[in-house]
This record gives sequence, C-alpha cells and structure tokens, in this order.
Amino acid sequence: MRNRKTKRGRRFKMSSITVLIILTIALTVFLGFHIHKINDTNKQNELKRQELLNEIEAEKIRKEGIEALGESIMSKPFIEKTAREKFNLCYPDEIIFKPVDKNK
Repeated sequence: MRNRKTKRGRRFKMSSITVLIILTIALTVFLGFHIHKINDTNKQNELKRQELLNEIEAEKIRKEGIEALGESIMSKPFIEKTAREKFNLCYPDEIIFKPVDKNK
C-alpha cells in the first residue's frame, strides 16, 4: 500500500512539475511576443515624435517669417509701394510721367 502511495505521489509531483514547466514556457513565449510588439510600437512612436519635432521647428521658422512680414507690412515704404503698384494711387501734389510708346 505504501508503495502505491509513493507512486501516486511521484506521478502527481511529476505531472505538477510538467504543468509548471509548460506554463512557464508558455508565459515566457507570450511575454516575449508582447515585448517585441511594445518595442516596435516604441520605434514607431519615436519616429512620429521626431516628425512632430521637425514640424514644430518648421512652424517656428514660419512664425518668425510671418512676424517679420507683419512688421514690414506696417512700414510706410511698403504701404506706399503697394498703393502705387496695386491701386495706382499717388500723392495729391505728385506728377506721374508715363513712357510714350514710339510704335504708334
């Protein structure tokens, strides 16, 4: 009888150890795949982050250009030039000379 109990006990221990080993291997494989997936996601996120940082830098440069243009638009020479070229305006006491076409 004692022999039977020891055989059953050994079988139970062996099957328990086998189950634990299989579970450990399965867990290791499962975690390995997830770690790989997380690393890929991290690489993609880092690429997106770099792209966004580049866009931010480009927008800062663009903003500086717009601010400089805004300052130049408010200057008197720019206003005069625009009025003359686009709207054909002049000062009241100003005389405008236009070239004569010699072909006529």
